[in-house]
Amino acid sequence: MQLLKPSQVAEKLKISVATVYKRSSDFGGFYPFGVKSLRFDEDFINGMLERQKKEALVLSVSGKQSELQRPGLQDKSRSQEGSCQSSRSDQKRINPGSFNRHGLFAGS
Repeated sequence: MQLLKPSQVAEKLKISVATVYKRSSDFGGFYPFGVKSLRFDEDFINGMLERQKKEALVLSVSGKQSELQRPGLQDKSRSQEGSCQSSRSDQKRINPGSFNRHGLFAGS
């Protein structure tokens, strides 16, 4: 078990030293017997980083394609589906640029 100083933990986690001190209990910080300086277990910090990488990987691949598409853009594979669609000549075309910055239709 190797002990790390707050500055080393800050460097590993890419955060400020002040944040390391504020969240020392979250990072497993402790004051070893006879030492008045805050220290961290390197294995605990490395384990935190590994869990964080795994969670980021799971989050990056989750979600359906339909949830990831921008509002107003239509998936071409679904454009022919549905029984209540009229012929293409009857349909009014909506320009994707006619949506405002909130994704709401701003056309007339």
